[in-house]
Amino acid sequence: MKGRTALLAAGVSLSLLLTLAVSTLNTPTASGLALEFRKTGGIAGVMDTLVISQNGSVVFTSSHSGSFSAALRNFDFQELKTTISTNIGPISNAKYPAKQGAADYFGYALVSHLEGKNVSVAWVDEWATDGPFPDQLKQIQKALDKTLQLLSAESQYRNRVVAHADLKCDGGGVCGALGVELFTDRTSYKLGEQVRIFVALRNSGTKDVNYTSPTPCDPDFRITVSGKASTQDVSFSNLPVVACIQVLQSRTLHHGESLIQTATWDASFDQNGVRINAPPGAYTISARFPLATFEPSLLEASIQITLST
Repeated sequence: MKGRTALLAAGVSLSLLLTLAVSTLNTPTASGLALEFRKTGGIAGVMDTLVISQNGSVVFTSSHSGSFSAALRNFDFQELKTTISTNIGPISNAKYPAKQGAADYFGYALVSHLEGKNVSVAWVDEWATDGPFPDQLKQIQKALDKTLQLLSAESQYRNRVVAHADLKCDGGGVCGALGVELFTDRTSYKLGEQVRIFVALRNSGTKDVNYTSPTPCDPDFRITVSGKASTQDVSFSNLPVVACIQVLQSRTLHHGESLIQTATWDASFDQNGVRINAPPGAYTISARFPLATFEPSLLEASIQITLST
C-alpha cells in the first residue's frame, strides 16, 4: 500500500509539475523566460526549480540544497540551448510516466521557450520509466544536470583558479582556446573534513580536440592532491564502486562543448593499501587534461588548500 501511495503521489506530482511549468511560462510576467526545469519527489521529497531568462540570468530554488541567483555565461547557455533545440523536437509535449510498482523516483518537467517555440516534456528517472526512454531525453537531462553543476560550483565554491591554452590550427595559427576552471569548496579545512573538487573545461575554439582515454569510465581529467611527501590520485573518487575495464577509448571534445568532473579527497593518502591521515599543512590540487599520461598534456591547473587541526 505504501509503494502504491508513493506511486500515485509521484504520478500526480509529474502532471502537476508540467501544468505549473506551462502556466508559469504562459503568464505575461514570464515573457523573458527561456527555460524552466523542475525536479521533484524521491524519498526526501525534493522540490528544485531552475529558471533561466533569455538574457542568461538564473534563479535556482531548492527545498534541500542551497538556493542561489546567478548569471549563466554565454558559452554555457549556448551549449545548453543547442542541446535542447537539437533534441526536443521528437519528444515535445510528451509525458514519460512511471511503470507500475515503481516508487521513490524523481519526476522532472521542462518547459522551453527557445526560438519562439513553447514546448514541454515531463518524465521520471530512466529506471522507473514505463517503456523506452528516448535518447533525446537522455541528452537533455545530461545537459541540464551539467548546467546545474556548473552554476552551483561557480555560485557556491569559494576557491577558484583559471587557466587557458591556445588551440593550434592544422595549417598554423590559432583556432581559439581551451579554458579550464578548477574549484574547491573552501580554501582551508580541518583534518577529517572532505575536500570537494570541481573541474570545468570549455572548448571555445573552432577546432575539435581528439584525445585518448585509457578507460571507458567517466574521468577526462587526472586530479591529484600533493603534499610535502605524498601524492594521491582522486580522479576516480566519485565513481561508483564497480569494475572499470581498462581499454583505450577515443574521445572528442567538439568546439562549443564543455566537460566537467567532480572529485573528493578525504584528507588521507594510500600507502601500500593502508589509508594514512594527511598531516596539517599546505596542499596542491592539480587537474590535468587529458587523463592519460601517455597523451601530451593540453592544459593543466593547480590550486592551493590548507589542512589544520
